[in-house]
Parts: sequence; C-alpha cells; structure tokens
Amino acid sequence: MVLHVTTVAPARGAAGKSPHEGGSGSPWPGWVELLAEVPLFRSLSKRDLRRVARLAHLRWYADGWTVTRIGTPGDAFYTILDGRARVQTADRHTRTLDPGAFFGELALLDEAPRTATVTSAGGLTVARLARADFTRLLREEPAIGVGLARGLAAVVRDIETAQAGESTGRGRPDLERAGADRLGQAVAEPQKDEAGRSRKDEAGRSREDEAARATITTQELLPLIGGIPLFEALNSRHLRRVARLGRLKSYEKGETIVRAGVRGDAFYVILDGRAGAQTPGGHAHGLEPGDCFGELALLDDAPRSATVTAGSQLTTLRIGRTEFAKLLREEPTIAVGLARGLAAIVRGLQPAESSKDSPAARKSA
Repeated sequence: MVLHVTTVAPARGAAGKSPHEGGSGSPWPGWVELLAEVPLFRSLSKRDLRRVARLAHLRWYADGWTVTRIGTPGDAFYTILDGRARVQTADRHTRTLDPGAFFGELALLDEAPRTATVTSAGGLTVARLARADFTRLLREEPAIGVGLARGLAAVVRDIETAQAGESTGRGRPDLERAGADRLGQAVAEPQKDEAGRSRKDEAGRSREDEAARATITTQELLPLIGGIPLFEALNSRHLRRVARLGRLKSYEKGETIVRAGVRGDAFYVILDGRAGAQTPGGHAHGLEPGDCFGELALLDDAPRSATVTAGSQLTTLRIGRTEFAKLLREEPTIAVGLARGLAAIVRGLQPAESSKDSPAARKSA
C-alpha cells in the first residue's frame, strides 16, 4: 500500500546528512485511518486521532540514510508512506519494511534505547511524530491517555495469549509480585470459625473487612501500589489517590475470587493467605502475599484468562473498575502515567528482536 502523498526527493549529499522534512498540520489522504490501525491509538476517538495526526511531519530519506540507530534513545514514532526500509537488530538479523509498516510507537511514551537500526532502502518517505510534540499534546489533553492505556492493555493481552500458546509452563505475565509481604502482617487476621463452618456470614465479613481496612493507612499502601508495574510511572500524589480506592475483601478456603471467561471488573492484591490460579488449558500456579492479578481489568472488561481460588483464608486488597474509571475522569493525567507503565510492561514482555519499539514487519490493514 502506498499512500497518495506528494513526495519531494531529498537533496543530494553524503549519507548521514539530515533528511528533508516537510510540514505538518494537514493530514494526508488516508493518514488518520492508517494511524487508527496502530495498536497504541486504536482506542482513541476520531477527534483525538485527528489531533495526533496533525502532529506528524513528512520526512524523506535518500538511499542508505539512517532513520533510527540501535542503542540511541528513541524520540519519535514512524510510519512508512512510500518506499522501503531495511531493519537490522543487534544479532544482525535483517528484514525489510514496506509502506504501511510502522515502528517506534513506544518512543512516544519513553526514551528507551532503540532495539534496531533502520535505514532507507532505495529512498523512503515517512510520517514522523516526535515525542516532544506528543508530550505537549498530552499536557493539553490528558484524557487522551485513557485511550492510550486501553490500547496498550489490549497489546499486553495479545502478547499474553501468544506466549501462553507457545509454552504452557509460562506464568501469566500480569500476575506480578508487588513486593510488600509485610502488609499482610498489618491486616487483622480473619476471625476463625468453628470447625465445619464452610462460609462466613456476608454481613459479618463486611464488618471484618472494614475493621481490617482501618488498620492499614494509605501511606502504608503506597509501596505496595507503587511496586506494581502498571502504576510504577505514577507520582506519589496519584499513587495516594489510587490507594484510597482499595477495599479489603476476605475469602474462605475454596472460594472463587475470579472465574475464567467471566468479564473482569476489579484488580486484586493478596495481602494475607494463599490462592491458586488455573487457566482453562490446565496450567496452574500458586499465589501468595504480595502477588497481584487482574490489573488490566481496570482498563477494559475482557474475560478473565484464569480462575483464582482461595487456598486458605485469604485477605485481598480490591480496586473496582467503576471507581477507577471515575478517578480517571476526575484526574486524567493519571492515565498518562498508566500508559507509560504499560509501555514498560510491553517492552519487558517482548524479546528485543520483536519489541514494539523494534520495527516489526507489520503493515496496517
């Protein structure tokens, strides 16, 4: 696919000179639609897509000129409009990108080093979005961050699904160690029932949970919440707002916390006790204090990929999606931090040669 753009050949000169750059502000035919196919932007409204699209500049590279260089901090996102590009990774693996392919979208959210060198193969026209311009847009319109976070959450789910298919022995990537086991000691022990009693009275359980919550301060929760990858890019004020949404919920041994196939509506951190997770495919693993699961359910209502059951009397910190969505409406800058946290998760899930920052051999539909 070649977009209909007016191309101007770059001035002749030695390789390594700056590419010729055109203007921005009036999207080229098909540009907004092409941008909508990029996973990072798929959840944006048409209005927000148009705002992002207007940030792009056309750039032209002569044969052999470098577009990005491996190891240098990323500062822009590129979409190939005309011509072809050659990609070389650290292991010297090479491939070619055709019109419609895109690369470097995570560089709009962080400045992690590039994982590949991209050069023009016979002349190249690209649309380039600079991180500086994109950051300025997010300051002006932080609500765009909600769409970015949801788009990246879908990317994480896609990677999880692919990895689960590759190895049944792989634990779910979104089950993370929160690194705050000591908080379990701050939770009031659930009242022991008489032998033979299998389930607490719900009203009594609610009162116990409220009493236990009072023993944990928001300040004590900050290391717990801040250690979860989704929230690592949030500042302390935003972390406090997230922590205040948490409610304790207790479970008896054998009770189901979440069920595979049911749409998710909350995020959980285990504070005390043990649990077990089992996928429909039969893969099972244990969870203990400090483990968390279901964080992507704060951003979408995709079906759960595993059933989690209490293996003992269990106390969790639960944050519901409804309350979280309300918080994002009140303070949308939190969503920008979530998007940055998710970008780091995506980078960590993918091997270097197929990183989302690395130019995968992908084309928009």
